[in-house]
Amino acid sequence: MNKKPTASAADPVNAHEVFGPVATLMPYGSTAELVALVAAGGGGLVASVYADDKDFLAEAVAGIAPFHGRVTIGNEKVAGQSVSPGTVMPNLLHGGPGRAGGGEELGGVRGMSLYMQRVALQGPRAFVESFAA
Repeated sequence: MNKKPTASAADPVNAHEVFGPVATLMPYGSTAELVALVAAGGGGLVASVYADDKDFLAEAVAGIAPFHGRVTIGNEKVAGQSVSPGTVMPNLLHGGPGRAGGGEELGGVRGMSLYMQRVALQGPRAFVESFAA
């Protein structure tokens, strides 16, 4: 009996962070196994899940969402019309947990906070008030 190979969380693909538009294909036997494989990857910017099975989508998206900054969901109806999953979208977080950096560096208005600093001024009233004018 030929058994199909199954992926493992210990596979070398999970030990290396690959940057760029890359798709890693790994076989899995159940949605729980899929989630475990994704978790072993250490976090990512964007994950894409394409399916027409609503039950599978609900379980897969809920399972992998904690490991990504964004999850793109597609089905047969929208697959040809959707924006590329890695596109930087204004006002959205562009980053993710773990090796993805958790960054907001490209996230539109949210990213601007990286260049802003709050400070409390204490001193003579007239001088401090001159900054607020």
